[in-house]
Amino acid sequence: MRNAASKAFWGLLLVAGLWCILAVTACTNDNAKEAADAGDASNGSADASMDVDSVTGATPGSPSAVLTSSHKGWKQAGCRSCHKRVHNGAPYTPSECATCHGTNGSPPRSAGRPNKGCLSCHADRHTGLGFDSDNDCRACHPYAATGDNTCASTEDYDVVVVGAGGGGLSAAAVLAKSNLKVLLLERHFKTGGYLTNFERDDFRFEVSIHAIDGLNDAPSDIDGVPLGTNVPMFRDLGIWDKVKVVKLDPMYRVVYPDFTFDIPADAEQYRAMLKTAFPAEAQGIDALWDELHKTDDIMRLILKAQRAGIDTMSSQFLDTLTADQQAQLMKVADYMTMPLSDFLANYITDQKLIAVWAQLAGFVGGPPSKIAALLFIVVWNNYHIGGFYYPEGGSQALSDALAEVVEENGGEIRLHSTVTKIDIANGLASTVRTADGSCYRARYVISNANAPQTLLNLVGREYMPTDPDSPFYPDKLTPGTDTAMKIGCSTFMLYLGVDHDYSSYFGHVHEVMISSQYDPDKAFELMDESDVEHTGYTVANYGIVDPGVASSGRNVLVLTTILQYDWQSQWHWKESHQAYEDFKRKTAMTLVERLEHDFLPDVTRHIVVMEVGSPVTMEGFTLNPKGSIIGWANTPEQSIQSRMPQQTPIPNLLLAGAWTFPGGGATPVLSSGQSAAKLVLQKEADAGGD
Repeated sequence: MRNAASKAFWGLLLVAGLWCILAVTACTNDNAKEAADAGDASNGSADASMDVDSVTGATPGSPSAVLTSSHKGWKQAGCRSCHKRVHNGAPYTPSECATCHGTNGSPPRSAGRPNKGCLSCHADRHTGLGFDSDNDCRACHPYAATGDNTCASTEDYDVVVVGAGGGGLSAAAVLAKSNLKVLLLERHFKTGGYLTNFERDDFRFEVSIHAIDGLNDAPSDIDGVPLGTNVPMFRDLGIWDKVKVVKLDPMYRVVYPDFTFDIPADAEQYRAMLKTAFPAEAQGIDALWDELHKTDDIMRLILKAQRAGIDTMSSQFLDTLTADQQAQLMKVADYMTMPLSDFLANYITDQKLIAVWAQLAGFVGGPPSKIAALLFIVVWNNYHIGGFYYPEGGSQALSDALAEVVEENGGEIRLHSTVTKIDIANGLASTVRTADGSCYRARYVISNANAPQTLLNLVGREYMPTDPDSPFYPDKLTPGTDTAMKIGCSTFMLYLGVDHDYSSYFGHVHEVMISSQYDPDKAFELMDESDVEHTGYTVANYGIVDPGVASSGRNVLVLTTILQYDWQSQWHWKESHQAYEDFKRKTAMTLVERLEHDFLPDVTRHIVVMEVGSPVTMEGFTLNPKGSIIGWANTPEQSIQSRMPQQTPIPNLLLAGAWTFPGGGATPVLSSGQSAAKLVLQKEADAGGD
């Protein structure tokens, strides 16, 4: 029995850190050149029939967004002197404008000039315009491109981290706290990736997080492991005391054609509620709950052993398990490759009950028939046992806290720094290059950029294995090939700022999930078909959990559904930018009209600001192929032990973020960065003989 359990445990020791909530996201941002040149004019108007005056949300990558010499303010730094109301009054500084609109003719700096410390000599430049950091200088005054491999500036670091999303931030925080010289490079004007907020008018919009799991601080029956398994991670990252979180209970509301439930956070209260609603399924519900708890107990035993430094595949651990626990371990190993639908079939059969219980499958990015049972079970347990929370200040509060830890401990964060190449020399990652010709030599590199871009473009397919069975085989990473891994879903997002208080419609929940029918597979078929008129969607009112998102009497509403990246020839993107904007706006208004019919009366006439994010928007801001929000799809073949490993074929190059273990979502990507950093620290210890 021990050998069988040990074999199964190869994957289970990895899943011990799988604390997952999907970061369902979209992007913020910027309008095209035509709107930028229009001064205080609106960022584009909806058709008159839409009855919405302010619709914004262009997508990065459109050439029309980049300013040229025809711009009336060419080579002038004071953007807001003409564009006071651009993006509905969003408080962008000129350096932030450069992210999407280019440098507006600013002169480049000469090669050899320092890449930091600009303000020590140029503090008198652009006074009163909000320039207060070297990152601001870098945005508009990059080095002049040389067109060859010449380095305009060269610096040395212990570790260079590519991308300041959650994984990159957490990796940099752990390494900076460990006294390594760390540089974090980010192409955007702020840190966070999907873990961020943005402003329009007096509204603050949450880009991604619906809630964070696993932050209950009370101890469990297993000593040393809190009920919330993410608590130790937050403490290790140094952000436990920096971020204030609010517990959410009930968690959310489900709305079906003939009934509605507010889902309680407490697992036992949830069990009792379902047994009352579905008395014929009471026995199966009890058996399901018992199995969920047994699985959670096994995962906690694994965590306890790992925290004590015990090898969880060794007899030292396995001999501590009872016969029942070893049997449960084998069952849990089967759940890694078993579809959730097969797991559920052992306990419940009522279609309505399955729909309610499996509602969160959307957060994992697939129907129960196509996602791994263990992945969902861990997600469910970390919500209902570990706790369901929202951070005050939104997901940006998490990113800002992590950035603060990095800089407090001597690490550097350089914004407006687009990585273009990772040089390989003698089989090792040697130098990270950015678009302006800066070179950063490093002993280790951690990439939070998406895996296909990192491995095929930044590194190069010639450095990847030729073995087709390797997870790093180039054809597996290349979309469109016969052996390509399946890319996860993207989302369609509507960010609505309304001049009406709809809180009474939400009651004690901040999020409502509206479904047109009960079969999860059919629900995802509608999403696969991009049937915006019938697909399920969610609407969140963030003011209920974070009153600072809007002024009194106003609400921030965020609608989310899954629509396909390739729909209508990538949303008419290649046809023209105007065709794309028109189609995106038409799709948005279809969803708004459904919201008005299903839940919030007269919402259309109360819209003050509407930002629209398509899957193409996601790709534009993150560079994730097809705008994926979860990296690779969470199929049984691509999740848990089959997720892409963090150690690449390049010994000193590691991966962090959604594309590697444990997967997509807020806490999983934080965990991935923490794990990548610990791999670096282990390599350092091994090299030093410690």
